Amino acid sequence: MAKARTKRMTPLSWAALVLIALIGWPVLVVPAQWLAGGGDDFGHLVRTVLPGYVVNSGLLALLVGLGTVAIGTATGWLVALCRFPGRRTLEWALVLPLALPAYVTAYALTDFLQVSGPVQTWLRDLTGLTARAMWFPNIRSLPGAALVLTLALYPYVYLAARLAFRAQGERIVEAGRTLGATPGQAFRRLALPLARPAIAAGAALAMMEALADFGAVSYFGIPTFTTGIYRTWFSMGDAVGAARLASLLLLAVALLVYGEQRARSRARYFGRSSAVAPSTRLTLAGWHAALAVLVCALPVLLGFAVPVAILGALALDAGALPDARYWAMTGNTVTVAVAAAGLAMGVALVVAFAARLDGHRRVHAGMRVAGMGYAVPGSIIAVGVLIPLTALDTALDDLAGRWLGLDPGLVFTGTEAALVAAYVVRFLALALNTVNAGLEKVSPSMDAAAHSLGAGRGRLIARVHAPLLRGSVLTGVMLVFVEAVKELPATLILRPFNFDTLAVEAHNLAADERLGEAALPALTIALLGLLPVWALTRTMTAGERTDAPAPVQPRRVLMPSMRRVSLPAGLVVATLAGVLLVLAAGPRAQAQAPAREVNVYSARHYPTDEQLYKGFEAATGIRVNRLEGSSDALIARITREGDNSPADILLTVDAGRLWRAEQAGLFAPTEVPALDERIPAHLRHPDGLWYGFSTRARMIFLRKGAGLDGRVTRYEDLAAPFLEDRVCIRSSGNIYNLSLLASMVAHQGSEAAEAWAQGVVDNFARRPQGGDTDQIRAVAAGACDVAVANSYYFARLMASDDPQDQAVVEALVPVFPNQDGRGAHVNVSGAGVIKTAPHPQAALAFLTYLASDGAQAIFARGNNEYPAARGAAQAPVLDRLGPFKADRLNVSALGRYQADAQRIFDRVGWP
Repeated sequence: MAKARTKRMTPLSWAALVLIALIGWPVLVVPAQWLAGGGDDFGHLVRTVLPGYVVNSGLLALLVGLGTVAIGTATGWLVALCRFPGRRTLEWALVLPLALPAYVTAYALTDFLQVSGPVQTWLRDLTGLTARAMWFPNIRSLPGAALVLTLALYPYVYLAARLAFRAQGERIVEAGRTLGATPGQAFRRLALPLARPAIAAGAALAMMEALADFGAVSYFGIPTFTTGIYRTWFSMGDAVGAARLASLLLLAVALLVYGEQRARSRARYFGRSSAVAPSTRLTLAGWHAALAVLVCALPVLLGFAVPVAILGALALDAGALPDARYWAMTGNTVTVAVAAAGLAMGVALVVAFAARLDGHRRVHAGMRVAGMGYAVPGSIIAVGVLIPLTALDTALDDLAGRWLGLDPGLVFTGTEAALVAAYVVRFLALALNTVNAGLEKVSPSMDAAAHSLGAGRGRLIARVHAPLLRGSVLTGVMLVFVEAVKELPATLILRPFNFDTLAVEAHNLAADERLGEAALPALTIALLGLLPVWALTRTMTAGERTDAPAPVQPRRVLMPSMRRVSLPAGLVVATLAGVLLVLAAGPRAQAQAPAREVNVYSARHYPTDEQLYKGFEAATGIRVNRLEGSSDALIARITREGDNSPADILLTVDAGRLWRAEQAGLFAPTEVPALDERIPAHLRHPDGLWYGFSTRARMIFLRKGAGLDGRVTRYEDLAAPFLEDRVCIRSSGNIYNLSLLASMVAHQGSEAAEAWAQGVVDNFARRPQGGDTDQIRAVAAGACDVAVANSYYFARLMASDDPQDQAVVEALVPVFPNQDGRGAHVNVSGAGVIKTAPHPQAALAFLTYLASDGAQAIFARGNNEYPAARGAAQAPVLDRLGPFKADRLNVSALGRYQADAQRIFDRVGWP
C-alpha cells in the first residue's frame, strides 16, 4: 500500500475497525485456544504426526505456489501482450477452472486415472501387464494433490498477472523494442518486475487456499494441517488441540502474508492503465504460436474441460435429471453467494480506503487479521461464528423472557445470516487482495492532486478511484461469488433447516461413492461459475474493442467549487444496511414454522432417507425439518446452541458419535418399551439414551486366484507376514477403520491392537487412499490381493446392472471375518432424543417409527444395510452374501475407545 497521508483516526477508520472486529472475531478465536484448558492430545500430536503435517503442508503450498505462478504468469503475459490463434477465446477460458471445486476435480481425475479407471485399464489391456507390474503415476499422492490444486487455483495468479500486464500496455512493448531487447528479455527485465506485486498477491491467495484445503487432500489421503485438525477434533474429540493446530496453520499464513506484503512494498509501481493496440502486440507464428496455444490450452483442458467431460459422462450414465429439490438447492446457492459477494466487497472497500486515505497502523494491522480467514478451515470459522451468535441469541432470549414474557429461541443462529457471515469471514481476503492490488496501481500523486484542487474524499473515490478500480472490484466480487458457491465445511455446520446447497449435495453423494449422482450438482456449480466469468471477461476485453480508453476529464472531476465529503459515507451505510438486511432474513424463516414438527439433525446423506421422512409425515402428520452434516459438526452445533437449540433428534452413522454425544450430555433418557423389545440390547444404550436402527458389517475381500481362500478368515490375519505388500485399506481417519480398531482395543487391549495395526501397516500394498468401493475395485484390478470394506458397498455392486460392476463382483471372494470367534465387526446408524428438544413427543414418535417394519424396509432396500430391529426383512441382495455371526460387543464401546484407536494409528504411522 502507498505511504499514508495521515495517521489520525477518522470516522472512516473507526467504521473500518468495527467491521474488522466483527470479521476478525472468528479468526482470533483460534489462537485464543492456547489460553484455554484441555488440549491433552497436543503433546501426542507433536511427538507423532505434527512433523509430517508441517512437511506435507509446506511442500503442498510450495508446489502450488510455484505451479500457479508459472501457469498464471505465462498465460497472463501471452494473452495480454501477444497475438496468436485462439487468443480471445483462451483469454476468458483460462478463468474457467475457478468454477470447479478442487475436490470435484479430484474426484473426476481420480476416477479417470486410478488403477481401476479407464486409462490404466486400457493400458493393461494394451500391454498385457498386470496392475502391480505396470508403473503409472499415482494421482492419489502429494504431487497429485498439488497438481489438482494448481489446476484449480492458477486463475488467481492469471487474473492478477493479466490485469498487470495489460495495464503496462504498449509502453512495455515499445520500451523493449527501443532498448533492442528480445521478447523474452523484455518480459524478464521489464514486464515481470512491474507485475510482481500483482503476481505475489495472486500466489499468496493460491497458497492460502492450498493450506486450508481439506476435500482434495483428505480424498488423496495426504496428512496435512487441515486433515490433522479434523482428525484431532472429530476422531480424538479434542477441540482445543485442533484449534491449536489451526493456530499453527494461521501462523504460517501470517508469515506468508507478511512476506508477500514486504515484497510488494519493495516493488511499487504506479501508472495509468492503457489498452494494448493490436498493432503493438507481439505476433507469434509457426511453432511459437503453436507453443503459445498449447501453454494456454493445456490448463483449461486439464483443469476444466476434462473434469467436466468426465462428470458429464457420469451424469448421463446415472440418468440424473433436475427435480424440484435440485432447483431449490440452486436457488439457495445463488442467494447466499450473491449476498456474501456483495457484503464482502463492501467491507473490503471500506477497510481498503480507510487504510489508504488514513493510513492508521491499527487499520493496517486489523486488515491483516481480517484477511487471514481464508487460510482457516471452514469448520473452525463456523464454530467461531457460532460462538458470538449463540451468545447474542441467548442474551436476546433472556431479555425477551424477562421483559416481554416471550421465548424467541435462536434468532440468528441457524439462519442464512450466519451462513453469509461465515462466507464473508472466510473469503474477505479475496476481496481485500483484489482491491488492494488495484489501489497499488493508483499513484498517491493522483490523490494529492485531487485534494489540492478541493476534492473531498467522496468525490476522490467516486471520480478517480472508482473508474480505475472497476476491474479489480468486479474480479473480487466474482472470486467471492464462485468460492461461496463451492464452499462446503462451514455450510454443513451453519445452514438452516431444509436448506441444502449444490456443494452440500455434491459432497454427500460423492462421500457415499455415488459420483454419477454427484455429477449433476457438480456440473451446476461449474455452470454458475461460468456466468460471473463471462461478465468478468466482457469487462477485461472491453478496452480492446476501442482504440483508446476514454480520457479522464480533470476539470469535471476536480472542480474547486464542488462540495467536500469528509468520508465515503455511502460505502459504510450500504455495507451496514446489507448486514442488517441479511440478518433480518433468518428470524422470518423460523417464525413461519408449523406447530407440529420435529427437527432432525442427521449425519445420514442417502437419497432414500427422504422416503423415511415422507413416510413419517404421512403416518403422523408431523413435519420433518432436517439438517444434514457430519456427526461431529452437528454435535458441536447443538453444544453451542445450548438450551435454545431447536434440535429434537440427532441421527448419526456411527456408534462412536452416539457415544460422544452421550458424553457431551446431549441425550435425554427415554422409556419406550416397543423400542426395547425390537432393538437388541447390544445395539442400544442401556438407559435408552440412543438406539441403533441399521447395521453394516466390516468385511474382508480376497482376489480370486491369489491363493488366500481359507488363509484369511480373521481380522488378525491382515497383519500376518504372508500378506506383505498385499493389503488395500482406507486411511486411519476414516470412521469405519477407527471403529474397527476400537473394537479390537475393547476385545484385546491396547497393546495387542497396536501390534495388529503395525502389522497391517507393514502389509500395505499402497498408501491408504480412496473410499471403500475404491479398495474393492483395486483388488479386482490386481493392485492388491486383500481389501477391507463395508458390506453395503459390495452389495451395491452386486445389485448393479453395470457389466463392469458385475466383473468386479465375480473377481472377489467376500469373507465375514472371525466367524469362529467373536464375530464380524458391525457398526450402526442410530439416533437419540436431545434433552432440550422443543418437541419431545414428536421426537419419540420419530424414534418409534424408525423401528417400524416400513422404516426398516427403507433402510434395507434403500442402502443395502442390515435392519437392526428383530424380525425385519433384509434386502434380497444381502441374502446372496448368506448369514453371518455378528460381534455382540455393545456398540457404545466403539466410541469409548475411538480416541485410543486414533492415537494408535498415529503411533504406527497409518496415514
